[in-house]
Amino acid sequence: MRHSILVVDDSGFNINVLEKELEEHYEVLSATDPMEALRIAFEKKPSLILLDVMMPKMSGYELCKVLKGSKKTANIPVVFLTSKGEVEDKVTGLQMGGDDYITKPYEVSELLARIRVHIRLKETQDQLKQLLEEKNRLIEQLENLSLHDGLTGVYNRRFLEEYLERSVEECKRYGLVLSVIMIDIDHFKDVNDTYGHQVGDAVLKKFAKRLGENIRSTDMLARYGGEEFTIVLRNTGVEGAVILAEKLRTAVQDKPFEVDGHSISLMISLGVAGMKPGGYMDAAQLLREADILLYRAKDAGRNRVEY
Repeated sequence: MRHSILVVDDSGFNINVLEKELEEHYEVLSATDPMEALRIAFEKKPSLILLDVMMPKMSGYELCKVLKGSKKTANIPVVFLTSKGEVEDKVTGLQMGGDDYITKPYEVSELLARIRVHIRLKETQDQLKQLLEEKNRLIEQLENLSLHDGLTGVYNRRFLEEYLERSVEECKRYGLVLSVIMIDIDHFKDVNDTYGHQVGDAVLKKFAKRLGENIRSTDMLARYGGEEFTIVLRNTGVEGAVILAEKLRTAVQDKPFEVDGHSISLMISLGVAGMKPGGYMDAAQLLREADILLYRAKDAGRNRVEY
């Protein structure tokens, strides 16, 4: 890739001289006005900026401060190229964010060498930034995988247990109500035996999606294991949770799941347990009670809600 250099100088003559010195090695952009320089820097993202100090409207120092203060241009090296060669001028330039300070007259070979150094540094920084972003993406993906069920995409049992523990503690601390719905698909083994596990997996995905479409955004849905799912409802008492459970039972029963040309009807059994303000149960006890109620629903004939 051919690198580009933005030359900012209010003198057209100085720009022409630099263009001739640089064009063999770089694509040269130029601006005689600070505002035009900002526009080009934001749009073109040059590899490096050569900046004069003495300019009308806005000094090179001020322009450098603006460039380094913007996320769009903060990582672009700025090299001051000016006749102002006092130590205090150099210090000011570096304090404003400049990466280097070259005084006129200069040796072209030294200028080119310094430009190469700063571009190499920028390339290294860009590569490190890209690697860090990729690392963060991978970490995020791993964290997401560790918290979600690989088949259905809903939360997994590990996250459920951690989430429920936090929810129970908040319930106790702030005197809130909390409910849990345990759901199991009735006779799901028949689906696998009749259509095969691949179709069974597809049905589970669609089933989880339908559950998710019928709960609130504040409710937490997780796959507990196999064909068993759990919903945690914060700030919802048992009465409200039972209403939702009946809604879910009807939503599953009334519409078959279409998979690979098969229309597969399902029914579910549900157990609802709740925790009132000042309740003594812990998360494990709450889950256990909901699970007991679920199996009571199965023993009572399935396709029903027990609470």
